[in-house]
Amino acid sequence: MRISSGGVYAALACMFYSVGMMAALDGCGGDVVSPSSGGAGIEHVVVIVQENRTPDNLFHGLPNADIADSGMNSAGETITLTAMPLSVPFDLDHSHGGFIKMYDGGKMDGADKLAARCTSKGANCPPSNTPFNYVDPAEVQPYFEMAEQHTFADRMFQTNNS
Repeated sequence: MRISSGGVYAALACMFYSVGMMAALDGCGGDVVSPSSGGAGIEHVVVIVQENRTPDNLFHGLPNADIADSGMNSAGETITLTAMPLSVPFDLDHSHGGFIKMYDGGKMDGADKLAARCTSKGANCPPSNTPFNYVDPAEVQPYFEMAEQHTFADRMFQTNNS
């Protein structure tokens, strides 16, 4: 399971890297005319970043995407991902220390060790298996439509270990 802690700087770095790669490709993925053939080239590049979300969390159920249905906890148990709303009353640890716990020397089985901070009082805050969830696709349908119509980078990861 690809659970990563998020951050504004990592999202921006990913965005700038993506824009640079798309500019270098100069229209390889669509009907944009290449400048070498007398055309205009790429006129606009739009990168949409939902901070603190992984592809597994935000695009669960997207056809043909490399999306996980389960993850492994630190006890070696396989945990099936469950649906949760996009807006929740808790937040997972996004610090470098949280990343180190989750990464667990490359085993990627420490997500259950991440601290979850409740952002509002509630009876079930945080719920059990907090890191092992995905957003109900009905809540992010516009994202699905954009991914299906344009392009989708399901194997993009930020570098929290830098």
